[in-house]
Amino acid sequence: MRFLTNLSSSNTLEGIPWEFRGLAPAQAISNKSYRDKWINDPNTSWHVFSMWEGINGTARIRKRAGEDLDDNPPSLCYGFVADYDTPLTDEEIAGSFERFKPYVPNYMGRSLSGNVHLLWVFDRPIKVGSYQLAEEFLKIAGDRLKVALSLPCFDTGFFDVAKYYTNGGQWFVTNEVPISSAVGVGWLIKAASQIKWSERGYNVPLSIVHEELKKRPDFLKHWADIDFKLDAQGPTFWVADSTSPKSAMVKESGIYTFSSNAPKDFYTWGELIGFSFVDQYRANHIGAAVEGVHFDGRNFWREITRGDWKSFNKDDILHYLRVVRELAASKQKEEVASELDMAYEHIIDHHNIEGAAPFVFKTPGALLVNGKPFLNTHTARVCRPVAQPVEWGHPDQFPWLSRFFGSPGTVSLDPALPRFFKGGHAALDTFISWLAHFYKSGYELNLSSGHNVFIAGPRNLGKTMMNHLVIGGLMNGSREAKDYLMGEDAFGAELFSVAHWVVDDGSMSTSSYAHRLWSEMIKKMAANKTFRYHEKFRTPLQVDWQGRVVVTLNGDEESARMLPDMERSLVDKIEMYLTEDTPTVDFPESGALRQIIDRELPYFARFLLDWKTPEHCVEKRPNGTVDYRFGGIKPWHDPALVKHANQSSRTNGFVEILLDWKETYFTLINSNVVDAKKITSWTGNAFQLRKAICEASSAAADVLRGTDNSDIGRSLAQLKAKDFRVVSDDTGPVRVWTIFKD
Repeated sequence: MRFLTNLSSSNTLEGIPWEFRGLAPAQAISNKSYRDKWINDPNTSWHVFSMWEGINGTARIRKRAGEDLDDNPPSLCYGFVADYDTPLTDEEIAGSFERFKPYVPNYMGRSLSGNVHLLWVFDRPIKVGSYQLAEEFLKIAGDRLKVALSLPCFDTGFFDVAKYYTNGGQWFVTNEVPISSAVGVGWLIKAASQIKWSERGYNVPLSIVHEELKKRPDFLKHWADIDFKLDAQGPTFWVADSTSPKSAMVKESGIYTFSSNAPKDFYTWGELIGFSFVDQYRANHIGAAVEGVHFDGRNFWREITRGDWKSFNKDDILHYLRVVRELAASKQKEEVASELDMAYEHIIDHHNIEGAAPFVFKTPGALLVNGKPFLNTHTARVCRPVAQPVEWGHPDQFPWLSRFFGSPGTVSLDPALPRFFKGGHAALDTFISWLAHFYKSGYELNLSSGHNVFIAGPRNLGKTMMNHLVIGGLMNGSREAKDYLMGEDAFGAELFSVAHWVVDDGSMSTSSYAHRLWSEMIKKMAANKTFRYHEKFRTPLQVDWQGRVVVTLNGDEESARMLPDMERSLVDKIEMYLTEDTPTVDFPESGALRQIIDRELPYFARFLLDWKTPEHCVEKRPNGTVDYRFGGIKPWHDPALVKHANQSSRTNGFVEILLDWKETYFTLINSNVVDAKKITSWTGNAFQLRKAICEASSAAADVLRGTDNSDIGRSLAQLKAKDFRVVSDDTGPVRVWTIFKD
């Protein structure tokens, strides 16, 4: 169950109402004016509960969008709250339980004012998913529970799904048997039957008919003083010779007449207000019914009540259009197709899509990608930020996270405070800039490319915690991606439903191929924007994905193999951070830590939204303009990690051989040669280099056994990409390499 810390909060936390115990200020108990001001103060930390949870579970249920706030309909119902605005005695409450039967409340609580809260709890929460359905559900529940009849001063806020109740902190068990969720589902089905998606096709709403009829002088003359409603009676106004004052009766689809002067006894609305008007109305009705239904060539897609998109077969979607959207399955006289048939063909012809897939943190629903229609099934949102401005280190906002990271260079705090990363404020400023760009673009539903990140350091410093709980919490989830990135998962569709991929404290295969594949995938996930999305049993699609891969690793040599090759085409696509050697904070047990981070993340999110990238963190091109490919962020590369990466790279073994050969070769060839005539470079093709190395050292020849000329050529190309003193000449029939002494 979810609760607010005060009535000004937009973010909810996890907590059970009857388990809450707190000590409110004395004035909050004795003084209503003070209590109202206190519980609405954004700085108050209390328990303001609801038996409902929104589609966005961490956000407050809101019935309509306010300033800078999204609509958040209800999703789950845990039970019901009845509030009685009078100080009833315990005996009066106990005496009412006989009247409540068979649904005796499960808990009785006292509000801060001393009045009564009664709670009914389901054995399992019930999915509802919309305001209209929730409101109908509450009407039926209120009737079945007899909430208005069993005790005096019943508060009708019971029927407001968006209402939150201030916890009094005093609770008593009154009935240990919860209401069966099966009973609740029965009530929900009854509630659903009360909902109308649209007016029936040719049964045009009487209010609309009335407005059209008022344009006719003969109608106004005879019906001006008659209440135009179902079964109302009046003159047959369209027949000139009819004089009876009650010869016509209003029905759903037209008017019956008993006038002997009328040629027939029933006139449709088309005949009375115009066929073109009724046809247009009917077209609008069918159009509204098919809205939000899509066809991918195999399955139909529609949004279900909790806000997710789901696929259905033909029979399912026809049943939905007939029952929920109320389209007629039978064709009318002289028509070639029913409303249901026309709607089905319209969906096939005009609501077809290339496919349905998650386009993470893009506008949900139908969208165009390279001119082709797709359905974006991703409906998640990033962590909802608080509305008010925040300060780094403020004790009431995100103090634990502030201490964990240390102080950015833009914040006026003690510069001697420990920081999470080595590299001083420059490293932390860059990381905050990277995280702010990631979060902001997701918040704006315009996720854009950024660097992939490697974070290395000793154990038990919080690397994995930060990766999952902080970054993952901000971006609404993470997925472990190592198998996919190493080519061991041919599908990986579930990964593309989140923007944050993690690889935690793993080890890399010792094979050169595995490391090359790993480096290439890290580069690809940052450089590319479109990827193959293959959900099992579905046709593969190309989807946009501009998320991040964040790798955490320990500081030992074995873990360093997780670092990719630092070739020129990759180095601008990654960031590499090294943590300090000691923790910056004390870590509570995991449950308490989660609560701290859940509470502080909305404040940290606001800090990130308001963050301005410092000038020293901005990536610029040689001409001085900002390079916005990865959010305009200059990538951070910790020098020690760069060294580790180069030493652990797949080309490092060849580098050792080449350096040893260079020393031997240039020493021998320049012996007894004056400085002005000494040789400073070697030139030849890959075969000639291999032969020269093998001739110079039998040990090197043993190491190179099994390699061929192409292996030597690839290694030289990779060294060139890392700014090693190697150049190539491709003008001849074979590539010629020049290797410099220094």
